[in-house]
Amino acid sequence: QNLKLFHLNLSLFWKICWPLVVILIGWSLIRGTRRMSGAGGTHWAVMSGLDFKTEGWKLDDANVFAFMGGVNMDLTVAEIPEREVALNLIAIMGGITIRVPSDLTVISEGTVILGGLTFLREETGGIIASRKTEYTGDPASQKKLVINALTVMGGVEVKH
Repeated sequence: QNLKLFHLNLSLFWKICWPLVVILIGWSLIRGTRRMSGAGGTHWAVMSGLDFKTEGWKLDDANVFAFMGGVNMDLTVAEIPEREVALNLIAIMGGITIRVPSDLTVISEGTVILGGLTFLREETGGIIASRKTEYTGDPASQKKLVINALTVMGGVEVKH
């Protein structure tokens, strides 16, 4: 552009794309809050908090996003199905805490960028780090929890 070979004007791009980004974020927030009675689907905590602590709530495959907010999930009072359940956790400048029963098999894998992870007393953190942990609960049970976590300037904690 300084050589006068071409002219690039990004003002039209920003006039069109910025409103589309805002609309898509709003649509995702509305769509993700339909099934708040259980932990299936997609759940957002944007500058707010989510608590899954009521007795007998149903755990299912879910995506949980905490953006400058917090999420608390107590699996000790949840109805956990006799199969593998996957939780995808993303914490950006926020925190997610999960309490699991001691008889549940938990496979955890996470990546940290300027944040921290605690998987059943095994911690990692720093600029960029990753951790994979496996805890075997009751071998007679088919219940298994698979956690995939990403934190950016936030934290995820899984504890008994």
